Amino acid sequence: DNVSNQISTLEKEVNEALKEREETQKILGELERKKEEIARELVSVKEESKKFTSQIEALDNELARLDKEYEESLRELNELRLKMQAMKLQMNRCWEQLKIRGYESPLDESQDILREKDVDKQLELMRRELKGIGAVNQLAEVQYAEQVSRYKELSVRLNELEREKLAILKFIEEIEQKKYKVFMDAFNKINERINLYFSKLTGGGSASLKLENPENPFAGGVDMIVQFPGKSPILVSGASSGERSVSAVAFLFALQEFSPASFYLFDEIDAHLDAFHVERLGELLSEEASKSELQFIIITLKPEMISKADRIYGVYSQNGISHIVSTTFKGAT
Repeated sequence: DNVSNQISTLEKEVNEALKEREETQKILGELERKKEEIARELVSVKEESKKFTSQIEALDNELARLDKEYEESLRELNELRLKMQAMKLQMNRCWEQLKIRGYESPLDESQDILREKDVDKQLELMRRELKGIGAVNQLAEVQYAEQVSRYKELSVRLNELEREKLAILKFIEEIEQKKYKVFMDAFNKINERINLYFSKLTGGGSASLKLENPENPFAGGVDMIVQFPGKSPILVSGASSGERSVSAVAFLFALQEFSPASFYLFDEIDAHLDAFHVERLGELLSEEASKSELQFIIITLKPEMISKADRIYGVYSQNGISHIVSTTFKGAT
């Protein structure tokens, strides 16, 4: 019953750990989603700002062109009117002087009439050109002011979004730096310990972890390079099944030292190991259990492993019913 309670407690702790891991992954996923939404919003706001800026520039250009044409036409019209008035005044002065000198009969004014007709003709042409320009938009100034106000509002909003973007990017950068630091600290510690445990298990071998992408660890995986005594270094993927089992056990021990648990349950962890490595593994389990006050529950069929246990439980079937016996071998004489 005590073992069943311990196993039940272990299952609860494992489930809680899995739930915490899922919640952490959800939080990270939510942060990534918010990051993408903000990036899309920034792009949309920039495009909208460019659109309004282009419209304002077009309105400015059109208003400037109309103002220039209107002012030019008005100036020419005023100049013609002034010239015509000056000519009439000059003509009247000349006529008075002729009267003083005794010339009462009218003079030939055909040339002056022609000139006056030319002036009228030019005035008519100017009126037509002014009419062709069309009516001046009296609301242009108001519309221009509205566009300027809108442009200022968009500029302020754009600046706010830029500041928010910088703050978010800074926050993301801090998260990335913390994530990188935590990962590298864990990686380096595990890398140091895995070599120690591998050497104990193999009697002098070495093992190390290698990042596929050292510049960006999260963009690649992790390889394990192992070297058994008397052999060349190889990737663990190219090792035999027994060698891979030894490497996996060393990696598990390195992990448990970094993030220890109350006890561990191994199901035939020594299935692919020879007698030498089974005995080494048994000694290492016994050493770790006594040193760290850990509890290891091992399901095994190997006598080399059984001989290192503090307590042995045997399970057998009789008449369709499972029976359990227990005894102690370690330390017996």
